[in-house]
Amino acid sequence: MTYLVLVWTTVTCLCWTSGSAQVQAQQNPKKVIRYPKINSNETLVCECHQDTCDNFLWFRSLENGTQLQFLVSVNNAGRNTHNNNLDASRFKATMNNVKSVLRITKVTWEDSGLYSCVSKDKKTEGVWKSGILLLPGVTPPAPTRKPKPEDPVCGCQKESHIVQRKFSRLAPRNA
Repeated sequence: MTYLVLVWTTVTCLCWTSGSAQVQAQQNPKKVIRYPKINSNETLVCECHQDTCDNFLWFRSLENGTQLQFLVSVNNAGRNTHNNNLDASRFKATMNNVKSVLRITKVTWEDSGLYSCVSKDKKTEGVWKSGILLLPGVTPPAPTRKPKPEDPVCGCQKESHIVQRKFSRLAPRNA
């Protein structure tokens, strides 16, 4: 359901910002989560869906995907158009023909959300790309470690089995 709300809002924003447009959704195969420190700077990159693109639009999904906020659009002349309710000095978008970069300076807790972009070519066809979940000020979870495989002969972990064999060779034998 959240995905449909996000796509519908993106289509609405595209039509509102650039006249009529076609939008295709492109899923990101792997989930990307970043944990920037408060007051740090963050850089997000969006690749063009074709050989070249004419402009990019950046969005942020808020409140568990129920709201989509237009952030900024950038065209191939480097001109930015910002959301009026956004601090434009902190959100800067640049682009070349193949990618766009969104730079967020002095990241705050309020910058949390799923950042996505739409790349558009000359045919006004847009491709929405799922983005990066930004969680400023949040401590990343500790990586999980896989348990070492057990030795099928003794049912113990391989390292302890090897140590046991070494000590058994060193131990004196009773005759």
